[in-house]
Amino acid sequence: MDKKEAMAQFHQERIIEAAERLFLANGIEATTMDMIAREANYSKTTIYNYFSSKQEIYYTVTYQSFLMEKKILEEVLEREQDFFDQYFSICQSMVVFQKNYPLYFDTLLETIDINSDEPILNAIYDIGEEINGILQRMLEKGIEEGQISADIKFPEVIYIMWSSIAGIITMANKKEDYFTQTLDMSMTAFRNYGFKLLLQGLM
Repeated sequence: MDKKEAMAQFHQERIIEAAERLFLANGIEATTMDMIAREANYSKTTIYNYFSSKQEIYYTVTYQSFLMEKKILEEVLEREQDFFDQYFSICQSMVVFQKNYPLYFDTLLETIDINSDEPILNAIYDIGEEINGILQRMLEKGIEEGQISADIKFPEVIYIMWSSIAGIITMANKKEDYFTQTLDMSMTAFRNYGFKLLLQGLM
């Protein structure tokens, strides 16, 4: 990478970091390019030198979240050998991911236009397929070991599992007080119960 490319990358990362703070604080729709420019301490013209629109910035954030999640999944499957350990480690890694990167977590279930000609959307689609492939290999391992049913359908079960894990984590975060007061159950206990129920559905 030459000096010019390094400077461009520096400015892009600074703009993305500013946008992330605003997206998280205000939401995507309420955040404007003017706000991003002020937060990054750049002119709006400078912002447009690196990104064509707010949507492109958000897509870049989404791509980064997919890259991070792929790395997490690869590390889990490399570290854990038993299928059940892999499954529960993935669930817990998602809990940590949501806590540390709530904006990134929210982007994981975003709708991606698979027919788009935009390079960033194609990149997101490709990395998403790689993530699905990692999860499928884990499930196939469970089938081979006789841990889960051989009748599960791919890729349907991957989307169901992915959305269910994310939904359990989101529900636990939003309903923590309710669970504590009405069910006498902590947020952690609710999450773990949900993860176990989801796994039982695969057996």
